[in-house]
Amino acid sequence: MLSRFAVVLMLSTAMAVPAQAHHLRFTSELSGIAESPANNSIGTGHVVVTLDLDLGTMEIAASFSGLQGAVTAANIHAPTPEAGTGSAAPATTLPTFPDFPAGVLSGDYEHEFDMALASTYNPAFISATGGTISTAQNALIFALEDGKAYFEINTTAYNNGEIRGFLSHVPGDYNLNGVVDAADYVVWRSTLGDIGDGLVADSNDNSIIDNDDYDAWRAHFGQVELSQLGGGSLASLSTPEPAPAALLAVILFPAYASRSAPRALVR
Repeated sequence: MLSRFAVVLMLSTAMAVPAQAHHLRFTSELSGIAESPANNSIGTGHVVVTLDLDLGTMEIAASFSGLQGAVTAANIHAPTPEAGTGSAAPATTLPTFPDFPAGVLSGDYEHEFDMALASTYNPAFISATGGTISTAQNALIFALEDGKAYFEINTTAYNNGEIRGFLSHVPGDYNLNGVVDAADYVVWRSTLGDIGDGLVADSNDNSIIDNDDYDAWRAHFGQVELSQLGGGSLASLSTPEPAPAALLAVILFPAYASRSAPRALVR
């Protein structure tokens, strides 16, 4: 994870360096067992939250299915007292995200928020984090970076939350599934040389997929997001180098590498 100093530096310099984009992506698997307290829902979901620090936007892309109750609300909650565990009040707009599917058991959602607008946040979150939109924005980013923010869907069956997952940033996770493995190498290899803004395999945000992005994947091979660890530090399942078998697999089976790159979430 980035340090608080690094995040503050990125926020303060983003507008001063228009040629280089600054993106942060956080992902999570959603489940009933991740709720507090855990429940027996068989519902599942996945969410990707992308921050564009230059444009000051937050894009949420989520999908869910198999819920036991009809959707009543969805929010990002933050900050919890500890990473990957506990509960917190909603940090985002109430009572739910604009246009989030309601009254359904499955669905998809994609929306871009302006982080400079008060309407993006829960008024109580703004008050609790310093009283300004700027302090609320910083607090939400810090909570995301610290693993103290979770995405939750409330339903008629579970009014206090049917499925949720703690959001985390996993360097090298180029297919955004929360695990750094051989599949992410395929994404890097299939987009090697691509140039543009918001590329998912651009680990250092220099707007080109190059060997530095391979080095980032290699350095974080084996790392898993918080929602799949069940809380705790991301580093607990990370390994310093890819296992030889994994490297051999991506070398021997290049047919898996398609030239179609994953869609960049930031428009």
